[in-house]
Amino acid sequence: MEPYRPARPRPHVLTGDGSLTTPNATQEYLRELHDTYADKLNRVLEEGRDDLVPAIVDAYEDEALEAITMSEPPTGSAGVSR
Repeated sequence: MEPYRPARPRPHVLTGDGSLTTPNATQEYLRELHDTYADKLNRVLEEGRDDLVPAIVDAYEDEALEAITMSEPPTGSAGVSR
């Protein structure tokens, strides 16, 4: 079974380096992502489909991690002193 993926566009805008435009965009996206997956989990549990929970949780974790990672500045960026 494939993991659950919400069928909606991402609400953030990416910059040229692939990072999110602002920390607020990341927070907003993560909040909406949480709400979407919480709703999906509630619906499958109400239907007695406990077998779908692990796949939904895994998909949520993957998508949240991707959003968090994309919001961080790239390592080794030009002009960053170490």
